[in-house]
Amino acid sequence: MLSALDDRTLNSTQEGHLGGLLQGATYIAGISGGSWTLMSLILSDFMPLVKLRHEWDMFEPLLEGIPNLAQIEVSRADIQVLPAGLHEAGEDFYQKLNNIDKRDQSEDYFEGFAYDDVFEAFYSSLELLSDLDADEDENYIGNDSNGSESQDQGEVTEAVAEVVIIGPDVEEDPVYLEGILAEHSDNISLEELLKQAEPADALQKRAEEQIWAESVKTFFKDVFKKKEEPKVTAQNILPGIQFSKNLSLKNMRKIFSFYKSLHLEVCSKKAAGYPVSFTDYWGRALSRRVFPKNSRSPNITFSGITNLTSFSQYQQPFPIIISNLREPGLEKTSVNSSLFEFTPYEFGSFNFSMFCDLRYLGTLLNEGEPLFHINNRSICHRNFDNAGFITGTSSSLFNNVLIYVWQLAASSSKQKSQAIRAVLNTFGLTSSQNSDDPKKHPDYALYSPNPFFHYGDPTNKELYLSKNLYMVDGGEDGQNIPYQPFMQAARQVDVILSIDSTADIKGWPNGTIIQNTYLRYNATGHSGTTVTVNGMIKSINLFPDIPDPEEFVDKGLNKRPVFFGCHLEKYHHRDELPKARGVNSFLPPIIGYFGNTEYSYPSNTSTFKLTYGNEEINKLMENAYNIVTTGNSTTDEDYPRCVGCILIKREFDRKARSMSILNDMEIPDFCNQCYSRYCYN
Repeated sequence: MLSALDDRTLNSTQEGHLGGLLQGATYIAGISGGSWTLMSLILSDFMPLVKLRHEWDMFEPLLEGIPNLAQIEVSRADIQVLPAGLHEAGEDFYQKLNNIDKRDQSEDYFEGFAYDDVFEAFYSSLELLSDLDADEDENYIGNDSNGSESQDQGEVTEAVAEVVIIGPDVEEDPVYLEGILAEHSDNISLEELLKQAEPADALQKRAEEQIWAESVKTFFKDVFKKKEEPKVTAQNILPGIQFSKNLSLKNMRKIFSFYKSLHLEVCSKKAAGYPVSFTDYWGRALSRRVFPKNSRSPNITFSGITNLTSFSQYQQPFPIIISNLREPGLEKTSVNSSLFEFTPYEFGSFNFSMFCDLRYLGTLLNEGEPLFHINNRSICHRNFDNAGFITGTSSSLFNNVLIYVWQLAASSSKQKSQAIRAVLNTFGLTSSQNSDDPKKHPDYALYSPNPFFHYGDPTNKELYLSKNLYMVDGGEDGQNIPYQPFMQAARQVDVILSIDSTADIKGWPNGTIIQNTYLRYNATGHSGTTVTVNGMIKSINLFPDIPDPEEFVDKGLNKRPVFFGCHLEKYHHRDELPKARGVNSFLPPIIGYFGNTEYSYPSNTSTFKLTYGNEEINKLMENAYNIVTTGNSTTDEDYPRCVGCILIKREFDRKARSMSILNDMEIPDFCNQCYSRYCYN
């Protein structure tokens, strides 16, 4: 849909089209799957969408070995605790993997990263099944589509976290403090911490040697070695998945090589002392498939885009990525959820009115100040804001893939499902929960340490008291469209153009998502704004009235462009009296809504369809183009001019309240006709 608004798209500026609106936008936000396109766009230095799509590897699955899945209707609550009978059949096996950390240290196992329970169990699970076909070439080393093994090795060393010392008249000098964050101890002294410090070159070299010596040894030992055991097939290893008949075990090695490469890339974060989660791996997988080819290495940060030409010269809209804060064990709704946003400069939430410098996310802070200092110089960490990790945080679809695997485990036989169950156990899907231990919640994106620890309002316990922040998919609270960032007075947004690709009914949206945001702003506790309506001061909601899904579908609002909130007098008036006799200069933005619909092609593909052919991509893009332009204005030749009328409606509203410089202008009759045609209320 963005290509329809991009004036660099062929013919997009001709009569009946909307090319140029993207260039005229001040902000652009992405949430869940939408964050993929947004991050790819900004990392490409604002490359034209029609060109950028050729940078995506959509012919390869996002996750090697995972098939295209239908929509999954299982919630996180359904899988957080394994059923009691799930591990009864193999108690010894289950118990062995449930106590990985308690193994005899004399055993020859993954010594360098013994704390990495997830992959330790993964490799062990493969051993407990049968190893790969003994007839295959034992010296085979798989390559993914992203490049050679040597390229992966180089990327790992570039991603080692950096620590900088900041103080008066001091440049940011890199120092590496291994394990500081892993300790999280209130008792360790500064002297003891400084003893852990090593010169950058020494630690980097040691980390590199440790990662490769142990990772490669373990991987080839547990995955690629020969064994005199019965042959197995891909179908044996993952029962229930319909593999292609020509999937050879050599291709299976390619799959394992893909995950090995992800693992090696994530290891540098682990070596720096940070806990890792599924989202780290998911983020690396996304980077390999949907990021521009020159932006796929682990050292690409979100804050780094400020150095791009298109950003520094204001040629691209200001990007915002949305995620949700989630306290383990507590369910949140669209009304009371806590939304966080990432921008190239900050990470934080308007819900709490707190933000921190994105460059130093990952720094151990207390009461808003760095906990460690050297000669009055603060010790801060950098490079935590990995672009893939942030994208993965907003779109934690990996968690839903695990739901699919959980379903397989629940329905498989004892012998075939033991490994799946064991791996799920290491992923935190067990009967025991501990909100203080980030290892117990690896299905969340872990932001540890919490930059807002002991900062702000003490009554906000999930933020004030928690040493870790648990972030989830930005749409998990039922708000798949990121409206909140643009409802802030400081941003002075007049119009929001939103795209709804939610699968509410048979893969199509029905307005539930936009109504959820309306209910949020209509609820007690969410502030409104004060405006004049017919000469009287009124307190109104920030979000316009939205019909319920039944009316939404009956009126066909999900199948054509519609704009909500054009007329301020139609907003919901609050019962409360205005706190001040004055009015706010900020007028709530008009909401433009474009629902995914079949205009020229059935675009209701599953969220979990992970591969697309070139012809299908072309048809999907053409359909989206037609949705935004109503088929190049074939249904209404006045449509582009009507959109223009809506874009300047708020300026006319300000003029009517003597807040505009356009005091000599009146709303044209043509625009009033457009408002009647395209504005819901």
